[in-house]
Amino acid sequence: MIDNLELLKSSKIARETLEILRDELITIDGTKWIFSGSHGIIRSIAGSTRLSGFLMNPIELSHLGSISIPSILTSRLNSYQSHSDSKPYSPISEEGFVKLYNSLNGNLRETFKKLSSYCLYVYESPEHPHFKSDKDTLFYDWLEKDISNDYKSLKTLVSKKDLKLLKLIIDKKTSITADELKFCGFAKIDEILNSINELERTGLLTIPIFQIDDMQRISEEDGNLILHLDETTEIPKGKFDSIFENLLIAPKG
Repeated sequence: MIDNLELLKSSKIARETLEILRDELITIDGTKWIFSGSHGIIRSIAGSTRLSGFLMNPIELSHLGSISIPSILTSRLNSYQSHSDSKPYSPISEEGFVKLYNSLNGNLRETFKKLSSYCLYVYESPEHPHFKSDKDTLFYDWLEKDISNDYKSLKTLVSKKDLKLLKLIIDKKTSITADELKFCGFAKIDEILNSINELERTGLLTIPIFQIDDMQRISEEDGNLILHLDETTEIPKGKFDSIFENLLIAPKG
């Protein structure tokens, strides 16, 4: 199995890499290879004519339903159980775990990272709640402080303009207009693309692989276009909407 192909950061590089490996790796007798990756990378690989006949149609894994999320916590707790008559202590309720998972946009790795920080906090504190209400009170207090600290750190990493764009992307319900982008302080298309790249650099957004080429093309063709109030036609219609639609709010991935 070859995992995390999205780390190659380019659909072209990923496709060419597997095409080079085709005859030496994929064709080994008695082997079946699984290629895995997020952010649309597998979609681009599956479109390779040189790999046609070697790859099946990609299987897209959907997000876990809310009803399945508590079982993740149960499974993790069971992994720490030394024998049948002992039950590991958990400072977080199932409800708190679901809230944490959803607040992190369904990123399981980040969920357990935050949960580890919280467990350490509880371990070092005098409070070790056992009832659900007490667990929720302590956890939600900690989570609020943790979010506040993250936001303070965030403001030192990106500009106010970048944060305004991030909020716009998070809150978007329809197409983002030139008026809204102008209000955020953007004057040209390239400034918006640079801001998106900066948000990804700091881990606040993820750009799907198949959109990176689109962004490069927009920059080359329309980067110097000036945004004018009430003139949404200044935005490359369709292409730009697609980018905003497919951006992933961190920490998804």
